Amino acid sequence: MDFVVEGSGVICPLNFSGVVKLLSKETSFDYDKGTCNVYLVKVPDLSFTFIGDDNVYREDAKFIQTIVAPCLEDLGVNLTLLGKYELKGLIIRDDACGTTWEFNPLLARMSKQLDHLKVSGSGCIVTVNLALAADKDGHGQDEILVNNAPSDFASLIQLRLIVNIRHRDTIDLKVIDSGTIIQFCGTFIGEETDSGIIRLLVSLDKLLSETIN
Repeated sequence: MDFVVEGSGVICPLNFSGVVKLLSKETSFDYDKGTCNVYLVKVPDLSFTFIGDDNVYREDAKFIQTIVAPCLEDLGVNLTLLGKYELKGLIIRDDACGTTWEFNPLLARMSKQLDHLKVSGSGCIVTVNLALAADKDGHGQDEILVNNAPSDFASLIQLRLIVNIRHRDTIDLKVIDSGTIIQFCGTFIGEETDSGIIRLLVSLDKLLSETIN
């Protein structure tokens, strides 16, 4: 399931998963969470070009992201730098620390193959911007701005869902109104430098057309 209109009115937290290489580590202290390890990862870019990609945190052909885990080294849990790990966690936000990608190091598993970060959740549509036309190479994209604000979380997170216009035959985005709650799953393609909006590439190939009640 990559995209589905959802009728229950419930907004779920954002989950992420993927296989990344831990490039560096810094230790930080938070009054609520205690001592944490902050890891730098670089996520391979996709082979496509999308409008706005220049305005995200990136280095060459890789997106830059930081992920956070509680420091459990006193318990013998120590992830190896430059190691590849399969991770699962939550994306949360508060006014003090901003948006953080948090995972449990006890659940990290070593892997041989890198994989893109996937983000799933639900949110309330703010705007739908449709591309007027494809470029000379046939590329074009529609964009859906979504607010994720689960009731248990203090601050909202905004996401920009990028949809290639070739999927217009699958769903008519013009019939989706602002305020509609949708579920989604997409590939992370960067965090915008000026707004902090998380960008996801969303495929509609496996659209579930029915509304969940």
